[in-house]
Amino acid sequence: MVRLQLRVVIPVILVLLMAFPALGSTITVTNTADSGAGSLRAAVASAAPGDTINFSLTYPATITLSSTIWMTTSVTIAGPGANNLAISGNNATELFYVTGGPTVAISGVTIEAGNAPSGGGIMVFASTLQLTDCAVSGNTASLYNGGGIFNFDQSNLVLNRTTVSGNSAAGEGGGIVSYQGSTVTLINSTVSANSSGTDGGGIVNSSSTLVVINGTIAGNSAATVGGGIDDSNGTLTLKSTLVANNKGGNCSLSGSTLTSDGYNLSDDGSCSAILNSTTDSNNVSAAGLDSKGLQNNGGSTNTIALLPTSPAIDGVPVANCTLTDGTTKVTMDQRGVSRPQGPACDIGAFELVQSAGFSSFNAKLDIDGRHFRLNSTFALSSGSSGINPLTDVVKLQVGTFSAAIPAGLFHQLSLGDKQGAFVFAGMINGAYTSMQIVPLGGNSYEFKAEGAPVDFSGVQNPVPVSLSIGNATGTTSVNADLSGTDADELNPCRHRDNRAGCSRDHRWRE
Repeated sequence: MVRLQLRVVIPVILVLLMAFPALGSTITVTNTADSGAGSLRAAVASAAPGDTINFSLTYPATITLSSTIWMTTSVTIAGPGANNLAISGNNATELFYVTGGPTVAISGVTIEAGNAPSGGGIMVFASTLQLTDCAVSGNTASLYNGGGIFNFDQSNLVLNRTTVSGNSAAGEGGGIVSYQGSTVTLINSTVSANSSGTDGGGIVNSSSTLVVINGTIAGNSAATVGGGIDDSNGTLTLKSTLVANNKGGNCSLSGSTLTSDGYNLSDDGSCSAILNSTTDSNNVSAAGLDSKGLQNNGGSTNTIALLPTSPAIDGVPVANCTLTDGTTKVTMDQRGVSRPQGPACDIGAFELVQSAGFSSFNAKLDIDGRHFRLNSTFALSSGSSGINPLTDVVKLQVGTFSAAIPAGLFHQLSLGDKQGAFVFAGMINGAYTSMQIVPLGGNSYEFKAEGAPVDFSGVQNPVPVSLSIGNATGTTSVNADLSGTDADELNPCRHRDNRAGCSRDHRWRE
């Protein structure tokens, strides 16, 4: 009976999430002031049911509140992206109190630095709150429970593509607390690095209903038990969810109605009472999560990337990559990357892109006899998990020349006008080769390479050029100047290091 009830609740919640609201007027926030004309507080106060509040600000922006905004009307707050707009309590006040029965939808913002005895970031009382593409981070319940969000008394809380991280509670539920007949639904969301002074570092579900679909609950801590999830006398359903690295154990389950919809993974045995499907995995010692934890892996919220060796990869057959109704497809991960990327969907909120193409790759190529010089820029796609030339394999193909630089051979400059650049120089396939990767900010980079002697006889325009760094890759074709005469062999040492036979007086050629 409980299982049937859950399968009815989830589609209804998603209909609300997709359809609400589209009827009212639009109110635009034009400044970051705490109050007054054009402020967020004034917009909420003046909104009628069904209105949408949006923003026209210079980004990134932070709105700092000196007191809680009470939300008693059904409205949408449509932010520009959690990485563009933060709403801060300045570690002094709770940010939002949703009460009186409205349905409130908030998207594209970070809710941070809230502080209250309970519900440091958000309090939801007998109402519905939907968070989409949001971050709830660094909030504190200074005396009691629910550092990030406190959800109670028949409320409905829905988190979609949202990260709850770095929140803390003196009592229980560092990230989220749900009490007294409420419902919490997490889809493609991450709960990480939250902490509690008692139990339930990530989530506490008590006499309520908790459903987690394609969630990543990792790296939380509880002083007692239930570092990831603490469920007592509640109803808990997990599907395609990864629970790992939680101090105090991944799960603490007591007197609850437990349902596994399969394809879940835990790196300890504390969740075995619920993870009892033949497709579930308990005590998987290497969950395969990136040790760097929460990072900007694309999208507007931080996520924890899967490593290529993770057992979570391709862990959910395509036919089962659905919500708990078994029909509605889960077509993307938390970042908006489409699922699946391989023959099956990945467990958790992150779908690994084994090979993510550059979103742009522009190159200029000079070939002078046996010497080539490549100058290019590229940008990573939203599906990329980022690059680290210190640990990634770097592969370059220029016409007939190919080079694969093993992980660990690049080093990073700490001085000079190229500080922060990653450089390599050495012999590759019989040619002296030098490379330079320069971060330009965001997901954009400059890449330079030179090499000689290389046999380019027979090469014709356009010349194919490909570059891969880790799982990020790009290919383009370049019309090179092929009219030059043979050049002397190139010694590529242009930086101040003394590597691969380079002398200290060589410098990188600009």
